[in-house]
Amino acid sequence: MIRRLVSTFILKYLRFFAKLAISYKRPKHIIGIAGSLGKSSVRNMVDVLLKDQYFTKTIFEGNSQTGVPLGILNLKIVDYSFFDWIRLLILIPFKIFCLRNVDVLIIEMGIDSPVSPKNMSYLLSIVKPDIAVILNIHPVHTERFEPYVNQKGGKLNNQVLNLIAAEKCKIVSENENCRVVIYNDANYYVKETVRKVAYGRKSLKVIRFGKTTRCDIRLQSYKVSFSGTRMTFNTKNGVSMSLNINGFILPDVYQEVFAAAILVAQNLGIKNEKIVRLIEQQFSLPKSRASILMGQNNVIIIDSSYNASKASVSTFIDLLKSLKKMSNHSFIFIFGDMKELGKRSIEDHKSVALQIDNVFDRVYLTGQLTKLYVLPYLSKVSEKKWFETSQKIGEYLKDNLPEESVILAKGSQNEIFIEEALKPLLRDSKDISFLCRQSPYWLAVKKRQSLKV
Repeated sequence: MIRRLVSTFILKYLRFFAKLAISYKRPKHIIGIAGSLGKSSVRNMVDVLLKDQYFTKTIFEGNSQTGVPLGILNLKIVDYSFFDWIRLLILIPFKIFCLRNVDVLIIEMGIDSPVSPKNMSYLLSIVKPDIAVILNIHPVHTERFEPYVNQKGGKLNNQVLNLIAAEKCKIVSENENCRVVIYNDANYYVKETVRKVAYGRKSLKVIRFGKTTRCDIRLQSYKVSFSGTRMTFNTKNGVSMSLNINGFILPDVYQEVFAAAILVAQNLGIKNEKIVRLIEQQFSLPKSRASILMGQNNVIIIDSSYNASKASVSTFIDLLKSLKKMSNHSFIFIFGDMKELGKRSIEDHKSVALQIDNVFDRVYLTGQLTKLYVLPYLSKVSEKKWFETSQKIGEYLKDNLPEESVILAKGSQNEIFIEEALKPLLRDSKDISFLCRQSPYWLAVKKRQSLKV
């Protein structure tokens, strides 16, 4: 009871001062980015495209009920300890003027539930963007939405996805400040929900990306190799834009990331030539989201260990399938449980197992879900093993790593921590700094779970 009261007080305290900072000096534009996959990458790319022309403030850490207000106030949590929160509570009132020179505020708006404070309605009670980006809707965090649908009527999966879409699209429907919405016309749940919430709002500018001629940017072509990724887009007026992302092996879902970022930049007056130049010269990835690292024995590691859902795992398996056609390398998958899938969990793990079996030569698993619903369904791989922890996978592979192989690493963050499997495999130990969840807070969490970090 006391803990709940303290938590409520802190949330109200954060919200009050974040709103005060915005009311004192609201930036000319506030960009809110919503969706299931790729939000952080869009956020980073929009920052790259705008910061030369505008004074931008981008919240790089945190997208939640605490992360958003702290980011607005230019404060960071260090270790979530009692004394860390006391430090923040003391500093917060002195940060209400931190937006006075900001032209554009860029915020990733993540939700885990339809219930406050983990929903979009709560985030909108803090900040209401005038430019909304809605990337996609996929079955992520579904177990937290399942209790709020009628499980007897219609297909459960569709009901849950419709509820997720409705919640994320509140960035438009419950936001009278929204003047521009940029959305993924190729994603059924986004398209249908935006169509409903935008109906009759004459002051709302609707901008689309997708694959049809009605889209302002069409996803035209995509090609990936071990040297990089090439994408081509066509604008509504017939202009073609080609991007050569050298040194990055990106799955095709990144077409959505680039299309959304391009449309934000165009809407704020950035020329196409400058957009292409900035992307090709300054593109970077958040840690452990398709990062490329070099391992021992000339191994290529594709590190996407930050998190995992069926949609993201399937996308990366398809990427590896394309790469395998170009090489004779051994392909290895280090894979941990996909968490928070609710009643989809068993089905999704079995489905992913069938994909894995047709692409990878060796598979190393951790987590109870992969043990029960992936391991038994792998019949074609030359080696498959399950380990109690991700760290034990790394210890095994350190002495059993095939020369010039290609590794994909993927798993949910809660209790899995696939990044720990990669530490012993890195060619240069300094590259540990490129792995996710290496802050003192996360290292302490891992130690509490008996991992040696």
